[in-house]
Amino acid sequence: MSMSGKIYHYDGNSWTLMETLSAGIQSIWGTSSTNIYAVGSESGQPAIFHYNGSEWSEMESGTSGELRNIHGNSADKIYASASNGSIYYYNGISWSQIKTGAPSSIGLYAINCSENNHVFAAGQYGTILHYQPELFISIPLQAVENDGTLSNQGLVSIEYPRESDLSVSLTSSHSKLVCTSPLVIPAGETSKQFNLEIQDNLFKDGTTPITVTASADDYSNGTAKIVIYDNETETLTVSMPDSITEGQGKVSGLASVSVASTASVDIFVPLQTSDTSEILVPDSVIILSGQTSQAFDFTVVSDMIIDGSQTAIISATISGWNSVPDAITVVDLVDKSITVTLPERGIEGDGVLAEKGIVTLASVQPNDVTLTITNSDASQVSVTTTVVIPKGWLSAGFDIEIIDDATTDGAVPVSLTITGAGWSDGNNSLSVQDNEKGVVQFSSDLFTTTEDAGVITITITRTYATDGSVTVDYATTDGTATSGSDYIPVSGTIVMNDSQSSQSFTVTINDDTDIEGIETIIVTLSNPGNGVSIGIPNPATISITEVNYMTEQFDASDFDLENTTLIFTPDGSESYYEISQQSATSFPVDPTGSTQLSIGNWSYLEVNGLTASESFSITVNAIDDPPQISQIISVASGSGHHLALKADGTVYGWGKNDYGQLGNGNTTEQHTPVPVQGLTNVKAVFAGNDHSMALKHDGTLWAWGYNAYGQLGDGSTEDRHTPVQVSGINAVVDVSLGVIHSLAVKADKTAWAWGRNSFGRLGIDAGADQLVPAQIKGVNGTGLLSNIIQVAAGDMHSMALGTNGNIFAWGNNDYNQLGNGVSGSGGSKSYPAPITSLSNVKEIGVGIYHSAALKHDGSVWTWGKKEWLGAGSLTVNQNLPVQVLDESGTGHISSVVDIAIGEEHNLAILSDGTVWGWGRNGAGRLGDGTTTDHNTPIQVEDSDGTTKLSNILSFDGGTNNTIIAKPDGTIWTCGNNVNGRIGDNTTTERHNITQVHGQRNIDYLNANVVNQNQVTKSIHLIVSDPDADNVTLTAISSDNSILPYTAIELCDSGANTCMLTTTALRSSNIPIEITTTTASGMITITIQATDSTGLTTSYAMPLRVNSAPTITGLEDLSIMTNSSDAIAFTISDNETSDLVLTRESSDLSLVSLENIVISGTGVSRTLTITPTSNQSGTASITISVFDGDIRVFEIFEINVQAVYTVDESNSLSAVSKSASHSVILITMAISTSC
Repeated sequence: MSMSGKIYHYDGNSWTLMETLSAGIQSIWGTSSTNIYAVGSESGQPAIFHYNGSEWSEMESGTSGELRNIHGNSADKIYASASNGSIYYYNGISWSQIKTGAPSSIGLYAINCSENNHVFAAGQYGTILHYQPELFISIPLQAVENDGTLSNQGLVSIEYPRESDLSVSLTSSHSKLVCTSPLVIPAGETSKQFNLEIQDNLFKDGTTPITVTASADDYSNGTAKIVIYDNETETLTVSMPDSITEGQGKVSGLASVSVASTASVDIFVPLQTSDTSEILVPDSVIILSGQTSQAFDFTVVSDMIIDGSQTAIISATISGWNSVPDAITVVDLVDKSITVTLPERGIEGDGVLAEKGIVTLASVQPNDVTLTITNSDASQVSVTTTVVIPKGWLSAGFDIEIIDDATTDGAVPVSLTITGAGWSDGNNSLSVQDNEKGVVQFSSDLFTTTEDAGVITITITRTYATDGSVTVDYATTDGTATSGSDYIPVSGTIVMNDSQSSQSFTVTINDDTDIEGIETIIVTLSNPGNGVSIGIPNPATISITEVNYMTEQFDASDFDLENTTLIFTPDGSESYYEISQQSATSFPVDPTGSTQLSIGNWSYLEVNGLTASESFSITVNAIDDPPQISQIISVASGSGHHLALKADGTVYGWGKNDYGQLGNGNTTEQHTPVPVQGLTNVKAVFAGNDHSMALKHDGTLWAWGYNAYGQLGDGSTEDRHTPVQVSGINAVVDVSLGVIHSLAVKADKTAWAWGRNSFGRLGIDAGADQLVPAQIKGVNGTGLLSNIIQVAAGDMHSMALGTNGNIFAWGNNDYNQLGNGVSGSGGSKSYPAPITSLSNVKEIGVGIYHSAALKHDGSVWTWGKKEWLGAGSLTVNQNLPVQVLDESGTGHISSVVDIAIGEEHNLAILSDGTVWGWGRNGAGRLGDGTTTDHNTPIQVEDSDGTTKLSNILSFDGGTNNTIIAKPDGTIWTCGNNVNGRIGDNTTTERHNITQVHGQRNIDYLNANVVNQNQVTKSIHLIVSDPDADNVTLTAISSDNSILPYTAIELCDSGANTCMLTTTALRSSNIPIEITTTTASGMITITIQATDSTGLTTSYAMPLRVNSAPTITGLEDLSIMTNSSDAIAFTISDNETSDLVLTRESSDLSLVSLENIVISGTGVSRTLTITPTSNQSGTASITISVFDGDIRVFEIFEINVQAVYTVDESNSLSAVSKSASHSVILITMAISTSC
């Protein structure tokens, strides 16, 4: 084959020309001498040719992009790769495209198909793609035990038809469901229906989640889930104590759930609490077979807020069963104590210790608290006389200035006392130490060694001053190590002579044969002599690591089988033995041959070897899950723009930007993400119609965008193109942005509003627009709204959710969106009014003319404009909440865990991870591949338009769009694409979710960028695993020639691996430090996280090592006055053609910027320079090119020579002219004209 289209044939002896085709041929492959395929391109268009044993013919392909390679494993399984990132599949009948997710900029140059139908493709930037055909299975989401046979309600399908039949096996995870198996998808077809047999076991066993798995040779498995509800009835009764006081933490033995009759099988019972800010309960309990009740622990939350007595409702719910909840009153723990935190010591040369003094109240107060500071010695320390703790805050800092008195007075203690009316005094002290003779301290607070090291050297340093000779005593004392047996105790006096800055001593370590774990020795400095002071660190710790190991096991008779995790402590070293909540049949048997016992759904491992002399303790541990890793924290969708928050605390925006709502400093719409300027340490992001906000970890709120009505809250009506701080509000915990107003909740559970003050949408007194936050009034305008945990802002109405699960609504009611039972504007409210028909609400949301609520039982309720409620074909707008139906329209959607409400559409996530939507579907905002409105929920599709979307990280609904963040760090949008709001660098409407591209349309937003030759670049990930003892992280590079793994540092550890311990595992922001060299290209960094139980998660993080752009062709230039010249030069960049050129002049009077003109496009550019008229001299010209990450520049000189006028009475002795310019040599008297 050849690019000229020639096909050559080898007969075993020699090559001969077989055929000359009309296209350039890139690749050839076949199954036999009568079935050969060739691919290439013809006039830039793809071409596929087939040889049938006698002649070549061109096939109809329907492909795009130049075809580069072809391979298969049979006549009906052939694949071709293209230059535009596409892969095409031939099933023996026709060619079709396989969606790869690769950008069109990545050419795929090689493809290979294995015998079991695994397809691999390789291309630019180190890209490797893998594909295997999938099985898809669809079954009903729920059924009831007495449903019997569900005829043809199951469906198994494949993406492409086959030439031969496909046998598919179906398996059910529970005996309640039996599926027809095996079944056959006939040749030429893509699906087959099957029956589901629902079995009635006659037990009162609640709900049973079941997974059905479809499997077939050469296909990846497909799974679907169904929940089968009990058809028997029972009553669940919760029993709680009447009241309890805050501060008690975990409470055991006082709460239970019971059934009316004895359980014949184990019953899985979900539990809910109406107020997680007061009482926490476990997600579920199990009433064991033969029992009528099960006790459970609960936790009393100490919120440190004086909020009076609060009531929480605890309920147990199983669909179809009666539920009898119980209430518990949580009484405030009122503590009026003050805690003062000071540094242990200060040294006279330290100056101001900024905010090192901290005053902390025992509880949050509703008003500012002013406290007085009394200083015992103003000659040593200077502090302010008062400190104010703002309302809603627990603490405040103050500066401590250490006075340098130039007097040798040793260490002087100074006491600070904090007093306030009605508060108990708080006090603390610090020691002010001299610096005249210097300060001595240990060089580190921790010295490490191993038991077999022999000796360890301990170093003492002297700082501030080294004049004169000083002394200090040192000594060792036992930590967990024992003197004599584990180490040789030492003590003595260190002498540091004049100008000496350090001195050392040694400690001898004994190597014994005992198993002791890590042991410690304490070393202390004391008795400083000759005026020297002792600084920090002192004391220090010596840590000795054990080199001997021991394995211990346990006997089941030695502990209580009602507990599930064993922590055993042999000789001081802890070992953890964890039991997970799972079925006994799947619990691993100990490899040493021990046995296991089963009680209900809990499994217990029984092992042998525990002796009477060894002690242990038993605790209950949560169900263990693998570690979770994420790079995107949250996303937000506005009217025409989107926001995304990354783990490093930075924010990106794209789409509409006419009011600066993207926060990048201008008003130009952006079709790919750009960073919001000046934002760091962000916790959450929010998008209104045309304004945006970010909540920082310190509780401050920052806003940008449209501000005509004061909705930014900065006291003005000026639009802001970069973030500004919202005035007069802190300790913010929740935010919601409407069309032209904003709402927030503070930590003290008060609600605040600002912006447009018409139609009562702010819930404050009528009047002018509110330019700064104002506290929302109480019901009917009496008092102030309190005990609020969430707010929701629409167009002309607002809502708030209380701690007790009740809802309040206010504003315009033209479409019954307030849900108060009154239709039309007559039901409008200027102040919050309760929606009395709903209780036990977990989450709220509002659209432009409708509202929604998610209850703790997993049901969703809506009211307002009839078309968007998801309650079927309604004829009138609803003035009371109605329950959202399920997909069939005959039941109700259930097991919902989260909702997001757009302007006219709604989204929900179910407990099984699936995503559902209903309402208006203009522009395809529901992501189901259509633009058809839906009055009942439909399942959102993934990007391929076939697979159903599940297991997402975050989502939001805007005016015409949906935005979704997946756990792998990718962000996806669908719907309207005016202003480029989809973020895929087009304005094409998308009816399925489409991945958001990266900055300047390079890569995707989840890809990180580092520059070549960069010393360090930090990337951040969020790692969490709250039920593990530790998690080990390891970073692996996909291409060590571009970025070796040794250039990746995790957690500031100095290596590509590190360990997180228990205190960091609830949620840790992990820094990844990257150091690059001259290599560049696209790679993947894989972060492997393995927890203490061996469960592992891998996170693939795309990384582009960016190469610098280049400039060539610029050289020094010499021209005459009153003329111009042009220079041709080139620019290039390996990653992007979107380069920014700038110019500078060292002498603007000779060469102004307006007279330096750069023209041309792409690689070839022209620089035209026209100096100022009648001026001469020399200027340096700088031309810079910027690729968005790296700026390079070239500097050259322009010499502008004067034009001379020669006295005609004399003659010229010589004239010389070069090819590019003239040089006139004058040897006579001349006059000049410049």
